[in-house]
Amino acid sequence: FSLWGSDHVALVGVDLQRERFQNRVNIGIAPQINRSILAPEYEPLPEPTFSIEGNFLSRVSWAGVYAQDQISLLDSGALKLLLAIRYDYVEQKVSEVGTPASEDERNSFSQFTYRGGLLYEVLEQWALYASAASSFLPPPNGTLTLNGDALGPETGFQVEVGTKLRLLDDQFHLTASLFQLDKDDVTIADPINPLFGINGGRQRSRGFELDFIGLLSESWRVIGGYALTDTE
Repeated sequence: FSLWGSDHVALVGVDLQRERFQNRVNIGIAPQINRSILAPEYEPLPEPTFSIEGNFLSRVSWAGVYAQDQISLLDSGALKLLLAIRYDYVEQKVSEVGTPASEDERNSFSQFTYRGGLLYEVLEQWALYASAASSFLPPPNGTLTLNGDALGPETGFQVEVGTKLRLLDDQFHLTASLFQLDKDDVTIADPINPLFGINGGRQRSRGFELDFIGLLSESWRVIGGYALTDTE
């Protein structure tokens, strides 16, 4: 559609996800066994004593609503602006099989995320682009801190600049890009007790990516890629 002298391509939608799985946990230490490899005694091995036992049911419900608009800023259509927004709501439940629903461990998370980009077609076969996007990821269901508190969600922000090239009547496509991705509150194992988790601060990734697609015939396609990433 056209609005304020520009062409728009709008997209709105909803996506729903539901996950359900059961996990039986038995954690213990096996007793020490002394056997001689020269004169082995084939006796029944003693059973380990389990210090932690459980049968857990995990459920995750995820709902997302999003809207996107691609705007042509020039009459030629060579310059395009992309704007997008998304809202996510996630509910997590963990319960021990056989216990009342009122005893479920429940956590919920919600977040707005955004995405924007510019693409300029220098030539019909050559384009330059830049983009930025935020991200949101809830912690693994059932993961708690050593104190029994719920973990916070992971958030991120990525910026990317690159170029796209089409050659030989669109038979070969080449994309090269530079990117930086920052993540905050990443869930990692607690160094004191790896059975629990902590929000591990910030992680940063920077790098270069090169992707190649070649159409050799109607039946054959060549796909290649190279990535160089530095993380901290």
